[in-house]
Amino acid sequence: RIISTYARLIYDYEDKYLFSATVRRDGSSNFGINNRFGIFPAFSLGWVISEESFFPKSNAIEFLKIRSSWGVNGNDRIPALSYEALIVPGAAYSFGRNETVNTGATVLTLPNPNIKWEESVQFDIGLDASLFAGRLTLEFDYFSKTTRDLLGGQIIPRYTGVTADPISNLGEFTNSGIELGLRYRQSFGDLRFSSALNYSTF
Repeated sequence: RIISTYARLIYDYEDKYLFSATVRRDGSSNFGINNRFGIFPAFSLGWVISEESFFPKSNAIEFLKIRSSWGVNGNDRIPALSYEALIVPGAAYSFGRNETVNTGATVLTLPNPNIKWEESVQFDIGLDASLFAGRLTLEFDYFSKTTRDLLGGQIIPRYTGVTADPISNLGEFTNSGIELGLRYRQSFGDLRFSSALNYSTF
């Protein structure tokens, strides 16, 4: 089960200065009581430079916007009750003077009550432009995304007696890159065509 509460603020001044902010508080039954809830903020800023009085009015650049965003997302995609020890029946063991074979149960995984939300922190800065009466549009983005407290199976020695790896927060990694998109549109009477070019690094 998941329960969430959030607040959001959006501000727009004369279509020039744009701001939005969101704060989420999510709770998931996939985590133990120690770390059941996580708080995930995010915000974005935008500045439409072409709406400023000092911006030259021409068809060469009719729209120009700079934007940036930063935010945190949570991930709880792990099996239910991963923070508890899993005990399975059917284990056979010889016990007693006559070494009678008894059927019992065994611990399959160790408990980990301290596992918590995996978090992805992403920063993005970009530019949008429309040129030559909208015939050419440009989108450019640089992004950097760091995933921390990565959820996964923690490898432990088998002499502990368990046969499955418990879910743990293992580490972090970072991805970054750029994305560039160009689109050209033109029409000749009833004939219309468009072409697009996309480039990205990762």
